[in-house]
Amino acid sequence: ALLRSKPFLAANLYNMMVGAGVFGIFPFLPLYATSIHKLSTLVSGMILTPRSLGVIFASAITSFLLKRWGYRWPMILGLSIISFSTILLGGQGLQLVKTMGIHLGVAEILAILIMGTGIGIGIALPASNNACIELMPEKVATITGLRGMFRYLGGAFGISLVTIILHSSPSPANGFKTTFIFFGLGLLFTIPLVFLMPAGKKRGR
Repeated sequence: ALLRSKPFLAANLYNMMVGAGVFGIFPFLPLYATSIHKLSTLVSGMILTPRSLGVIFASAITSFLLKRWGYRWPMILGLSIISFSTILLGGQGLQLVKTMGIHLGVAEILAILIMGTGIGIGIALPASNNACIELMPEKVATITGLRGMFRYLGGAFGISLVTIILHSSPSPANGFKTTFIFFGLGLLFTIPLVFLMPAGKKRGR
């Protein structure tokens, strides 16, 4: 019944796409930093830390505001931030910073962009985690299990797809640029699914 329901189907597809875009790219970021930008192994691991900080900060604030905002706008805002940050990781972010005249190193710019993806995750995931539970509160365990399954299924699919893109690209730089743009745009195309999911903000409340 949960798989046949349109709101739950939209939620499961949403979680699968977010899993592909978030968990599919993340394992390749250290490789991107070392092979393309020639950063050390230590620095390539350190630039991942801001993402976790962004998730903690944004999710803590968003969780308290869900009753006021509902679920849809946080999901749309979070997806947009993740998408924009992911696309900028393809090299456009470095060019943008140079154009603005800001003097930052490659590691600092990458860390800021990675933090941007963390902030987007922290905004989007609390809302999506609760978006369908209110339809069937008595099925909360089943819903949580399905949500996790589709999210990690998307992550596995995303890792496989990134591997194929990198393998078939003429150069690693070209492959990573294609990957970031493709997955960033893919997350934007996920936004219409949000409007098929519960709004979370009832009238008169």
